[in-house]
This record gives sequence, structure tokens and C-alpha cells, in this order.
Amino acid sequence: MGKESVPVYLSEMAPAKIRCALNIGFQMMITIGILGANLINYWTANLESGWRISLGIGAVPAIMGQKEGAKKMLQKIRGIDNVDEEFQDLIDASEEAKK
Repeated sequence: MGKESVPVYLSEMAPAKIRCALNIGFQMMITIGILGANLINYWTANLESGWRISLGIGAVPAIMGQKEGAKKMLQKIRGIDNVDEEFQDLIDASEEAKK
């Protein structure tokens, strides 16, 4: 399972009425992330340690990741408390995409 599996997973698991919006939102966030990375690289390109700053800033979202908050959001979206299996599937897909 690769990075391209996330939109497919979203399409399969999302309620039909928000499926399109969810996938468009996912793609928009990816695009905004690419734009942000390019802007950071542009601003740090002429600094002596610019690559270190750029790499360090890239680690910020990973540090901010909160699994418990994500699980609560999934429970809210699904309207049920028992989302353990689906949540674990999401974590597994995320870990697989990082390889």
C-alpha cells in the first residue's frame, strides 16, 4: 500500500455525501504543503545553514501529530465510540505510506 492508497481509502470509507469534498480537501492540503515547502526552501536557500532550517521546519507537523485527538475526531465523524479497528487501519496505512 503506497501514498496513492490514501485517496482510495478516503473514497471507500467516507460517507457518500462528503466523499468528493473530502478528496478535494485532501488534495488541496497536499498542494498547500508543497507550496509551503517551496516557500521555506526559497527563503532559506541563501542562508549558510538554510538546509538545516528547512529540514527542521519540516519536522514540525510530525511532532504535532496527536493520535488521541485524531481518534476522537474519527469517533465524532462516525457517530460511534468503537472505531479502534478503523483507526488502526488508518495508522497502518500512514506508516506504510512513510516507507
